[in-house]
Amino acid sequence: MKRGVYKSYHKLININLEHILKTQKISYLAVMGVQTCRCVLATVRDALKKGFTIITAPDLISGITPRQSLRIEQCFKENPEPLKNYQMLNNYQEVIEYLNTN
Repeated sequence: MKRGVYKSYHKLININLEHILKTQKISYLAVMGVQTCRCVLATVRDALKKGFTIITAPDLISGITPRQSLRIEQCFKENPEPLKNYQMLNNYQEVIEYLNTN
């Protein structure tokens, strides 16, 4: 997914999600989805740039095919971005526990 297409989608739905989340004092985001190296990566990249802490797990993200199912760290190696404020947990249950305690 090209960055322009991703930004156009945000304009299309006309929601300032950053403002909504920060108004509600939400700083941790659990990320899940398909197309790990495209949609998920674009979401994570944007959220990190806006100062959010990202939590995810391998069973919450995947590619369209098993071959495309790369962990997000591999995607970041291909598309270097800082992993500050990012945590890959072991499974979705750990993500829920983490969010409930933070």
